Amino acid sequence: KNIDKRFADVEGMFTSRYQIAAVGLLDQYEVDYILLTQKGKDAYSIQKLAYLDDKCFRHVYEDGADIFEVTCRVVG
Repeated sequence: KNIDKRFADVEGMFTSRYQIAAVGLLDQYEVDYILLTQKGKDAYSIQKLAYLDDKCFRHVYEDGADIFEVTCRVVG
């Protein structure tokens, strides 16, 4: 059951349209960087992460894949 929740949470990290939901999941798993490859885009039927902005994510690498540093955390 735990693996099903983790799978759903990872999917949510890539498919959420809402930044607060995505950042909450990233916080929960202590994620500092997001790797977005073409394989990931295909797997989740996305072209980009809908919730990205310059306030909470810093684009640190781009060459066939994108890496974003998570710079925001949920306070609570």
